[in-house]
Amino acid sequence: MKVPEITGLGNSSLENSLNSKYLEVNTKLYKDFMDTVGSDVSPGNLALYTNYKVKVRTEELLVIESIKTEIAASGSESVQFDNIDLKNQVMITLPSLFKDDSYIGLISDNIKTQMREKMNEEERVIYFMEGDDSNSGFDQIKPDQNFYINEDGKLVISFDEYEVAPGSMGLVAFIIPTEVIRDALVSDTYIK
Repeated sequence: MKVPEITGLGNSSLENSLNSKYLEVNTKLYKDFMDTVGSDVSPGNLALYTNYKVKVRTEELLVIESIKTEIAASGSESVQFDNIDLKNQVMITLPSLFKDDSYIGLISDNIKTQMREKMNEEERVIYFMEGDDSNSGFDQIKPDQNFYINEDGKLVISFDEYEVAPGSMGLVAFIIPTEVIRDALVSDTYIK
């Protein structure tokens, strides 16, 4: 397990907050894993990996990607992004980018359109969508959906493995065209 440690932001309060969060999350993951290993499950079939990397680094923005892989016969990968405004020294949340909660419908509709287009283009691409055979497919993003802002200033919505597609597709992400969400944005500070 690798635990990120943030330094050099120029704001010790923000650094301490992020570092405490990372330590707390990874400590809980470790304890939960050790509880599982202590049960009747054979430890030879279990593994837990955590890692992180700097996904985006510009003068204005730092995005830390935290990756977790859990293995119990088969694997499951999840990812979490922290978007940090380096100039204002604040964490950027998805709701903070928008005037109101209309972004949920705008982004969700665009993701469904992208899913349909990709499935029509490639035979091996499959997404779980509400109304399909699974009846538990994707309908809309959560208000605090996992996301990051890429180097081009585009909003990227991310889903964990198995969340909206078969595990064979891995982690799934959708770049949201700015014109789809422009009128709902608070400003163009982050999303270009």
